[in-house]
Amino acid sequence: MSRLTSRLAALLVLGLASTTSGQSVYPFGVTVWDQQAAFTGFTLYPSLAGTMVLIDMDGTKVNEWTSPIAGQTLIFGEPLSEGRVLSMSRVPQGGSNGSRDIVELDWDNNVLWQYTAPPEIWAFHHDAERLQNGNTLILANEHIPFGLAVDLEDDCLLEVDPGGNVVWDWRTVDHLAEFGFTPIAAQHAVALIEENNGDWAHANSATVIPPNDHTDPAFTPGNIIVSQRTTNIVFIIDKATGDVVWQTDPNDPLTYGQHHPTMILQGFQGAGNILIYDNGANAGYGIVPHRAAYTRLLEINPSTMETVWEYTAVANGEMNRRFFADIVGSAQRLQNGNTLTVEGPEARIFEVAPDGTIVWEYMGDEALLTGPPGGQFNLRVIYRAYRVRYSFAP
Repeated sequence: MSRLTSRLAALLVLGLASTTSGQSVYPFGVTVWDQQAAFTGFTLYPSLAGTMVLIDMDGTKVNEWTSPIAGQTLIFGEPLSEGRVLSMSRVPQGGSNGSRDIVELDWDNNVLWQYTAPPEIWAFHHDAERLQNGNTLILANEHIPFGLAVDLEDDCLLEVDPGGNVVWDWRTVDHLAEFGFTPIAAQHAVALIEENNGDWAHANSATVIPPNDHTDPAFTPGNIIVSQRTTNIVFIIDKATGDVVWQTDPNDPLTYGQHHPTMILQGFQGAGNILIYDNGANAGYGIVPHRAAYTRLLEINPSTMETVWEYTAVANGEMNRRFFADIVGSAQRLQNGNTLTVEGPEARIFEVAPDGTIVWEYMGDEALLTGPPGGQFNLRVIYRAYRVRYSFAP
């Protein structure tokens, strides 16, 4: 048995992500704004044009950040404080894995900090988070030769200090036995890994657990919640040991192709629960029965795994409008109990109340994304969005 076969014998069969085509004509800008019910502030999101954009509640652009690296664009950014943003910089059309630089920019687009990937890292992708200690947590890929037609594209995490030193790291391939996959024919997995160009797990977010009232040590503040799209797993890494100490069931998935699991902050409605953007996508392994295509916001009690709240396009017994995103997406619990979310492939950002009422909606008029030679497709993608207070502006 080869090294690859022995290490992957516990993996399930890889699935291929699909894309969706939806309604092609929408009004642009802010289409809903209940000024009494919405949480007032700015909204930050990465545009397809390769900039970080900040808009007001009426859709007016307040500020915009661009890559300080010549010929590159910004992607996967998050707000810090005092008008600063943390973002990945990539080559245009480089896909989700085109970034080798993390930049921190001030309100005037000046570079406050920059970190370039070391040689062993193929690319940064999908997520980066500034930690309380001033370090930065980065989701990255490494290419590992495994005797295939393509290298294994493995997800890893790096914690980097302000001086650019890696002070902590974690690699998925070192923890395969902890996930509890049902054994399958390794050659089947190998074939599908090659079809996916080696991208076997496809992590898409990594977020630190905040202070909370849980007694289970799995939920210790500072541990890390990770989402893997292709395996349909949300799991928690013990920061001190590196062990996988909590996870959703890989053999009976709670979510499919999910994004952006976060623990809700203290003082917010649902504090201590985990909020997940469940794409309901065609992800995961072929031997796992797949639910019908859907997208939902899902809030669970991580101690009991019970569903506390969910949102789909159907609210109060009525269909509000279509809500489906088999790629990308985010969910943020706001201070007033509402949730800000993204229907990524339609460039739609909206705020939904606990009863399912949409109290704010913004339709982004994003640029055309050029497809393969000979054609174009109109995919107005917004990856993630954050609502911030007006005090964010310096």
